[in-house]
Amino acid sequence: MSRVLRAACTAVLSLVLLAPTVAHADRWTSPDEIGDVEGWTYDPEPKPCGTDIEVDGSDESNTDITGLAVRHSRRAMIVTTRFAELDPDLEQWVSLYVRSDGGGWWLDVDRYQTRAGSWRVMTFMAEEPRLPDPDDVEECGIGIVLFDVGCRTESLVDFDRDLIRLAVPRRCMGNPRWVRVGADAHRFVEPEDPDVESFTVFSDEWDGGAELSYWMPPFGPRVRATTGALVGDPAVAASTRGQRRHLVVRDGDIFARR
Repeated sequence: MSRVLRAACTAVLSLVLLAPTVAHADRWTSPDEIGDVEGWTYDPEPKPCGTDIEVDGSDESNTDITGLAVRHSRRAMIVTTRFAELDPDLEQWVSLYVRSDGGGWWLDVDRYQTRAGSWRVMTFMAEEPRLPDPDDVEECGIGIVLFDVGCRTESLVDFDRDLIRLAVPRRCMGNPRWVRVGADAHRFVEPEDPDVESFTVFSDEWDGGAELSYWMPPFGPRVRATTGALVGDPAVAASTRGQRRHLVVRDGDIFARR
């Protein structure tokens, strides 16, 4: 997960721009540092675990998160992730991590190109998995499978405004009183030769909040539901069929693969 911060032009400007705003009633927004994308290439050698080789990600504007915003209305939680410059010719993957008074959730917005050349946007929502103690993770890592809860979410990828938005019905989360949200973005660069096992990953996270989990990016403050919203209803039960996410938990990091 990204921890590299680029120096701002002046100390005063940095304090003004990077200090996260306080949540007011049912909405919250905060900027994020520009130019802090991390990159690494996985080499399968030496066996059995391979090697991660750091690469420069400072020019990876498609994955560079510049802001995070949450609006908690009567019917939905709406999360907007802003980027330096989204590229319609590249894939986008945003993972959102939600904590609430009713539980935790893992959500994805995945825009990808099919083998036929068309573009699709897929969303995913699962209950937050029980992640292991860091000391229990073996050298090569472990795999975890998540199942979509089957809730109908709405997504938007806007290249003119460089943002990705996801709206989640509150009933899918048990109509919580409040939510806290963290976010990160990834882009996988696969080799042209399908027989080559190496690949490159660029990654960035919103980095202005509190660390609630060793494995997840920082979370923003509590954003309460707007006045008059229903609270405390049972959440949608998790499914054990349909769409899946395969998580890789290893050496201080966690990421998903389609």
